[in-house]
Amino acid sequence: MINLISKTPVETANTTFELTIKSAVMFNPPDFVYGDTQSGFTLLNEIDINCSTMCNDLSLSLENEEEIKGLFSHIDSNTIKLESIIIE
Repeated sequence: MINLISKTPVETANTTFELTIKSAVMFNPPDFVYGDTQSGFTLLNEIDINCSTMCNDLSLSLENEEEIKGLFSHIDSNTIKLESIIIE
């Protein structure tokens, strides 16, 4: 990220959003997700990711795939919940 243009609060906790979490084609370094199943995962070492029952799938996808998006929902200002993994 170069600069923040604006912030808009989410209206409901059930709002989901899609976010690229790894792209070997578009970015260097390609990963935006740090951590592992033991210590937990974060987005850019800033936002905690609650991956619940999908932590192993997230770990395997980060190891083996080149293009990954996640479908997330907000838990609070410091935590997002991984709802699904999208392999492209």
